[in-house]
Amino acid sequence: MPTPITALKVRRKSATPSSGTSSAGPANEVSKLVDIDLCIGCKACEVACKEWNQLEVEETFNFGSYQSHEDLTANTWDLMRFAEVDLDNGDLAWLIRKDSCMHCDEPGCLLACPAPGAIVQYENGIVDFDQTKCIGCQYCIAGCPFDIPRFDESSKKVYKCSSGACAETRTSCDGNCNSAGTDCQPCGGQNQECCQGKCNAGLGCLGAVCKPCGQNLQPCCPTNSCANSSTLVCSGTDGYIRNGMPIHDPNALCGQCGGLYGICCPGYVCNAGLSCWEGDGTYCTPSCGQNAGDACCITPAGHSCRTGLTCDNVPFTPKCH
Repeated sequence: MPTPITALKVRRKSATPSSGTSSAGPANEVSKLVDIDLCIGCKACEVACKEWNQLEVEETFNFGSYQSHEDLTANTWDLMRFAEVDLDNGDLAWLIRKDSCMHCDEPGCLLACPAPGAIVQYENGIVDFDQTKCIGCQYCIAGCPFDIPRFDESSKKVYKCSSGACAETRTSCDGNCNSAGTDCQPCGGQNQECCQGKCNAGLGCLGAVCKPCGQNLQPCCPTNSCANSSTLVCSGTDGYIRNGMPIHDPNALCGQCGGLYGICCPGYVCNAGLSCWEGDGTYCTPSCGQNAGDACCITPAGHSCRTGLTCDNVPFTPKCH
C-alpha cells in the first residue's frame, strides 16, 4: 500500500495542535469529479484503484446486483454502487454512485482521531491516513458522515481511499507533475513513464517508457549504449555498430562481439585467429582477403587484401581480385 506523502504542505494533522508545515510542494487545491451522467458502470475505476494502490483482490459473488462488491472494505477503497429503480413506463434504470472518500474540507475522521498524525489533511485538500500511526480505535469510522473508512481485522488498522498516492506518488522533484501538481503518475519504474528522460537502475528511457536495456540480447540503452562496454556492443539489424551514434536506434540490440561470425568489436577487432570483413555489416571470419573472390578485410585504415590482390572500390561487400 502507498506510503504517506512527504512533498506536500500540511494543513493539519489529527490530535496535533499547530500541525501546519511549510514543506515544499504545491498548495493548489485538487478535486475529483465523477460525471455520473457519463458513467457506464464498467467498474474500470475500481480495478485501477486496486492496481494503483496494490490492494489485494477479494473474491466476489452474485448477490442479486450488478454491483461488484456488497460494500467497501479495507482492500476495496472505490465502489460503484448500483441502485435499481423501476420506472413508471415499466423499464428498469440504474442509479450509479461512486462511493469513496470525499476528502472533506472539515474531515470528521481527522477531528475524531486521537492518534497524533494518523490522519493528515494537506493544503491541496487531500485527506490521507498514515497506518504507521493508526492505533486501531476506529473513532475515525464513527466520525465519518459518509461511512467510508474500513477496519482491517488482521492488521488492526483503518483504511480508505488515499488519493494522496494517486495525486502525488510522483513528487515534484522528478519533474513529471504539472505546475499545479494535479496530473501526477508514478515514473521511472519498469514499463512506467520516464522521469524527465531518466529511469531507475537497469532501465532505459525507450520511447518515453522505462524498459530493461543494456544487457546481452536486450535493447540498447539511450543513446545506443550497453551496460558493459568492454564486452557488449550495440548493433543494428544491418550488422553495424551503433555505439556513440547521437540518434537512438530503437531496433538495435546489445550483444557479444568479436566471436566467430559475430559482429566485429569497435575498431574492427575480432578474437584471436579471426579477421573482420564487411558484407551486409561487419563480421568476424576465419579468413578474408586471401584469395581472389574473397571478401576484403576491413581495419581502421580501410579495406585490404593480401599482397598481390586488390580490393574492389565498391561501397558494399567489396571483394579481392
